[in-house]
Amino acid sequence: SVSNATLDLLSYKYFTLKLCPLGLAGVNCDENCDPKHGTSDRTGKCICHSTKWSGKDCAIEVKENLNTYPLWEVGMCYAFFGINMLACIVCAVWIYWKRHNELVRVSQPFFLNLVLLGCVISSSSI
Repeated sequence: SVSNATLDLLSYKYFTLKLCPLGLAGVNCDENCDPKHGTSDRTGKCICHSTKWSGKDCAIEVKENLNTYPLWEVGMCYAFFGINMLACIVCAVWIYWKRHNELVRVSQPFFLNLVLLGCVISSSSI
């Protein structure tokens, strides 16, 4: 028969959940885990609190990717926006100037101006 002390020892060895102290990780709790940015899980792996920190010990700060556009792309977008606005203004002036023309009257200048307004709003939202 097996004594209670042996069962207790076997139970502690195989079934008891052993958590690492704060700041340590690993199977034997011998690896570092930065307590400010991560904690050890049940298996001893260091789990970082956020995606801003990475590495085995959550001590490597991940630089933020701002996804900024190069200045030449921004300038090109403003240029295309300006060209589109200029085309809308030229068309609006042409509609006003030719408002008494039979073709423009049949095409309904109010509707044509609404189409131009839609073009302006569409270009502004991008």
